[in-house]
Amino acid sequence: MKKWNFRRRQRKYKREEKSFVSYLEAKHILLLFQSHGRDNDQIIFQIIDQLKKDGKTVTAIGYVQR
Repeated sequence: MKKWNFRRRQRKYKREEKSFVSYLEAKHILLLFQSHGRDNDQIIFQIIDQLKKDGKTVTAIGYVQR
């Protein structure tokens, strides 16, 4: 019974196929970084600006280590 139930669920919920997406194909970029203050993060802001110029939708999340 357990095997039958497992096989039934396995058919119902198929796994997604994983694939590599190149930079040119990517439309959305998530940037996660450790923030060291606004003055020290200027390079991050430059990277975000460049990604936007390349036509990417950018979501940037900075965190502070405590």
